[in-house]
Amino acid sequence: MKLISISLSLVLLLCNFTTLLAQGNSYCNQSQELYKTLNKFHYSPTDIDDDFAEFVFNKSIEALDPFKLLFSHADIEALDAHKHSIDNYLLDDKCDFIEELTEIYKQNLGIFDRMSEIQIIAAEYDSEEQFDFESRSYAQEFELIGRWEEYLKLNLLISYFQFKEIEESSYDDFKAYCSDQGEEIKEEMICTLKESLGERDGEYNEVGEAYLEAIASAFDPHSMYLSPSKESEFGDHLSSEALSFGLEVYKNQEGDFEVYEIIPGGAAWNSNQVNEGDLINSIILEDDLPIDLGCMSEEDLFELTNEHNELTFSIIKQDGERLKVNLKKEKLEVQENIINSFVLSAIDSSTSQDAKSKIGYIYLPSFYTAESYGRYTPDGCAADVAKELIKLKSEGIDGLILDLRNNGGGSMYEANRLAGNFIDFGATCIADYKGEDPQSIKDMDRGMVFSKPLVVLVNSNSASASELFAATMQDYNRGLVIGSNTFGKATIQTILPIEANRFQSIGLIQPTSDAPEGYVKLTIGKFFRVDGSSHQLSGVSPDIRLFNEGAYSESTLPRALSNTSIDKKTYFRALGALPIEELKERQAERKSDVQEGRANSSNFRSIPLGFEAYTKFLTIIRGNDLEEEQDQVNLLEINSPAFALENKLETDFDKERRERLIEKIQNDIYISESVLIISDLIQINQSK
Repeated sequence: MKLISISLSLVLLLCNFTTLLAQGNSYCNQSQELYKTLNKFHYSPTDIDDDFAEFVFNKSIEALDPFKLLFSHADIEALDAHKHSIDNYLLDDKCDFIEELTEIYKQNLGIFDRMSEIQIIAAEYDSEEQFDFESRSYAQEFELIGRWEEYLKLNLLISYFQFKEIEESSYDDFKAYCSDQGEEIKEEMICTLKESLGERDGEYNEVGEAYLEAIASAFDPHSMYLSPSKESEFGDHLSSEALSFGLEVYKNQEGDFEVYEIIPGGAAWNSNQVNEGDLINSIILEDDLPIDLGCMSEEDLFELTNEHNELTFSIIKQDGERLKVNLKKEKLEVQENIINSFVLSAIDSSTSQDAKSKIGYIYLPSFYTAESYGRYTPDGCAADVAKELIKLKSEGIDGLILDLRNNGGGSMYEANRLAGNFIDFGATCIADYKGEDPQSIKDMDRGMVFSKPLVVLVNSNSASASELFAATMQDYNRGLVIGSNTFGKATIQTILPIEANRFQSIGLIQPTSDAPEGYVKLTIGKFFRVDGSSHQLSGVSPDIRLFNEGAYSESTLPRALSNTSIDKKTYFRALGALPIEELKERQAERKSDVQEGRANSSNFRSIPLGFEAYTKFLTIIRGNDLEEEQDQVNLLEINSPAFALENKLETDFDKERRERLIEKIQNDIYISESVLIISDLIQINQSK
């Protein structure tokens, strides 16, 4: 399992249809259909040349062996003859590369039978070894078992510290842990690898899926192949329908359980701690017994969660942060509103206001739609936020913080509707689809639901629809965007069957539920800001920077589409300029300790295997949490709105959950700083 694995949530338009091909086609034949569909419908089809071939070659092998543990130097030399021929294979319907790759892969899985030879010697953890997962070359065949020894060492360190605080750890304790748990962890590691990489149903599906995924991602990083089983897994809830933890998961290509969707109003949503793209590393039962998920199938995980009403999930965030989230099952049903809001004010603000400003706070984890979640909420997120805004206005709030950190996107339609809650009328963005004239996307309703000062809090995991909303608020001078640069994704995707190329246009494809040959999620368009510029690659730049963006963004992804502009006249009327420089000066006077931000926790190329060195490494990683303990003077006063407190249907669990959310907000220094900034803005406006 990778120490850090990143996955981002995307804007999807689901579309399936009855296949025209018989079942049982080989992955080689599927690759022909996949390529033709991508080439026909992709927004900016790539050239099929030697560069394309080399990328598919390298990507296929990297997906199967990311840490260079499986293929030897001799294997790569043998496969190298195909490196610049894959483009010709696709055009000429040849299968040479995937056939030889499958055969070598099948032979190399025999190394799992040798892994029982590995001895667990805790004394070796005083070495200066490094697990280099990026720059090292492929090993000679006789060296491979040594690399697996390194991999086991890393897994033992990760496992030990997963449930051990650094200050409670010691080398002697770790040696005892290795003695007691080492063999079991080794067997679990072997089991995990066999389950994720080995033979299933008489076929080595991992090879074919890696090849198809490499072809799709050669067009752009957000285009991907989805097998029929994985596409259907996206709709499986992590529990029964009556009571649920509110997660939808699937097992990704690395063998990790990845959160694909969180259900609005469910336990995961209400925790304000789980986001799409997070990995579930392990589950802790009520008796504090951790369950590793490596060897589990989707069915096993479903059964485990059905047996328990309360579990603690060990989560790995997209930036590598690790946290434990306790969830209790909740009944998923249609609710009047599933948005949680609070009223905040600074206890000791340096703004010198006679009366403290009352600031509304809303956290939105994703841009969900009524269509997607009709069983749980009658409206999409824009309507739900609007309802909450009306209630907050009755509380007399002076401004609003809308927190979009870690919101990976969702429905562009809902992002446009949400922007309409804060602007009177006009364009919100420009959408450009292949083969069509650019379209000006407009606010569909006259008037504003909320017209007072607004802060939009973002980070480098705020992507796609989140960026559309933030950019619109910035273009209209309607709200301050604060935090860091956003992710930088300005592309639009849809899902089609891989044989969709047999239709003249996407509009002719009739939606049904069956596509046994698999699907392709492909990029079909771009969206632009109202002035025709784009945040593709660069992200939306904050008006006030609170912390540095992470090392992972659209600009770091291979074969990402370029940043272009578009010439399209739109109608929008920006408000007066915001006093950004004065706000920056006031923030500097506070000497805020959040300004330096955090180091890039994912910006490393190797991991130390010595116990002391790993402890120092982990201290850096864990010290970079977005939520740092609040030790500054300007603490928050946090209240639930009166309408929430007066809810006679609120249960003891609802109260407990609300208290947990209040504690989480209290410990977030970036929310505190946001309150101070918007309070400054209110005071400046009042003084004019």
